[in-house]
Amino acid sequence: MKSKLRNSVLLSVSTLTILLSLSINQAQAQTANDGSGISISVATNSASSVKHDTSQNIQSGDTSVAVSDTKTSDISKTTDVEKASSANADSSEVTSGSAKDVASQASVQSASPSGISKINSGVQSSTTSDKGSSVSSNVGSSQNKNSLASEQNSQSSAVDSTKEGTNTSTAKSNTSFGTDSDSANATSIAATSTSNSKASNAESVNSAQSNAESLSSNASSDSSSETSKVAASVNLGQEEIVMPVASHNDGWSSNNGKWNYYLNNNLQTGWQKINDTWYYFDQNGQLANQWFKDNNQYYYMTDWGMLHTGWSKLDNWYYFNWGGDMKTGWLNDSSNWYYLGNWGMYNSGWSWQNAWYYFQNWGGMATGWLHDNGSLYYLTNYGAVTNGWAKDGSWYYFYPSGAMATGWVNDNNTWYWVDYWAGMSNYQWSWINGAYYYFNWGGAMATGWNKDNTNTWYFLDSNGVWNPSPWINVPFIDQMAWGAPEGCEGASLLEALHGKGLLTGTNLPQFLKSMPYSSNGDPNNGFEGTPYAYRYDVETIYPKALTPWAQQYTNAENISGQSAAYLREELRAGRPVVMWTTQHFVAPQWKHYWWGWTPFNLHVVCVNGYSNGSYHVADPWLGNFWVDGGTFESIWNAIDLGVAIG
Repeated sequence: MKSKLRNSVLLSVSTLTILLSLSINQAQAQTANDGSGISISVATNSASSVKHDTSQNIQSGDTSVAVSDTKTSDISKTTDVEKASSANADSSEVTSGSAKDVASQASVQSASPSGISKINSGVQSSTTSDKGSSVSSNVGSSQNKNSLASEQNSQSSAVDSTKEGTNTSTAKSNTSFGTDSDSANATSIAATSTSNSKASNAESVNSAQSNAESLSSNASSDSSSETSKVAASVNLGQEEIVMPVASHNDGWSSNNGKWNYYLNNNLQTGWQKINDTWYYFDQNGQLANQWFKDNNQYYYMTDWGMLHTGWSKLDNWYYFNWGGDMKTGWLNDSSNWYYLGNWGMYNSGWSWQNAWYYFQNWGGMATGWLHDNGSLYYLTNYGAVTNGWAKDGSWYYFYPSGAMATGWVNDNNTWYWVDYWAGMSNYQWSWINGAYYYFNWGGAMATGWNKDNTNTWYFLDSNGVWNPSPWINVPFIDQMAWGAPEGCEGASLLEALHGKGLLTGTNLPQFLKSMPYSSNGDPNNGFEGTPYAYRYDVETIYPKALTPWAQQYTNAENISGQSAAYLREELRAGRPVVMWTTQHFVAPQWKHYWWGWTPFNLHVVCVNGYSNGSYHVADPWLGNFWVDGGTFESIWNAIDLGVAIG
């Protein structure tokens, strides 16, 4: 009877152990896969030795069993177990009922809202890790403890009920049952009990899933708060179950009109890329809206948080780079140049950026010709205003302000003429304010003697004026009044010198004393004859001899053989001309002498002006008068003798 009772007790203990493990494992598996967001972690600390000093007090129904971990040879010594057994002989019923109760209690408690798995057996489990740290959990309620304690008063191996359970120092039972028949019986009983406990376990797991869903719903109801995680853990033997209580739904969340974003239950801050779009959240997790500054760069978000790129019209036009940062300084958007400040795009006016630039009312930088406020400007292809000389077909001059100069321009002590439309006068004659001017190659105004673009010499005064109607104030000297009827050559030269302001205090007789005379009758060497008497022959001095005489007082040039045009230019140069002609400018009457041909009716005058095709002469015999150009030039071309004075 004792042996049968012992076997029955041992089978009950084995069955309870197996069913308790199955119940816990099924609850863990169901809880981990029910989608409620509750996670379970299991930690196992393997036993370091086969032999343990373990004392367990297991109570089920009316049966209280004390099991000690012993060697196989010590099984016969378990008399305390037999004495402690109750009178209930039907071990299979006891075992089956105890397994159901324990499994049911374990399943229901593991699904409680607190997330803590409870075992009504009142077991306190303590394990020691490899590093020597101790982890303990108190399992069970005070109600179960009291119930157990009342049934254990008569047992010599009763559990210390002052704490929450029996102190156990092993992870699993190493009890040996000793006989093959005992093992077979235990297997049969366990199989019978397992089928009954599965249904109870399934109901318990469903209950746990329902509680977990309720728990998740409560945790997600407050979308405005940051995620808080509360986890409960339980050590059951060597298995640890960790179950988070609350989490926050991932995605967008609105809080008092401010948007937040959660990822992996964490409130996001800083730059975040969401669905291929960049957003910025401040340090409080609030979505940036409109202007904000990050890392010394300005950005602008739309009302719905999307980052601006490219051109954007806000209070002004702004440009945002590909990364969203606001562009400043020069910008070329493949169509035009723009300049952007911290306040946006420059437009409608001048801006100094190490040079003057002009921006049109739509913001684009101007180039080429610009008319602004009554002045003309020329802007390079790079937009900078032009200073000094610039060429656009013709040359133009621009002041330091950039405005184009028109009219007379003095640059480096040289005068230029710039027309509003035609630009600078260059290598050409220009009629300016009623006078002719000539501008050499390069545009500089000519003065003095210059050859023009037709290779003709012209004289221009110190102001650059070429006078088409030159007039030299030459005083009339009456040769007849001074008793020198043949002294026209000396009288005409003295008129020219007086016109140049020379020898103004010298009269004709005084001046004739300095005249050279010819020693052989050739007028090319000096005067032939006497100026004071008629001899009815040629009495004269030719240019070859008169030029050195004039050069004693001023510059003089023998222009014999030159054209009438050349003579006119001498007049424009302010140089009167001593000219060999005939009396009254009639046709010459040629007479041959041993030294050459000369007009018998020869006369000499001073030419001092030209205007409208006519020449003005100071005739020392007939006075001052005009000679038409045709008559004058025919005599000039026939005789072609003259000396320019000055």
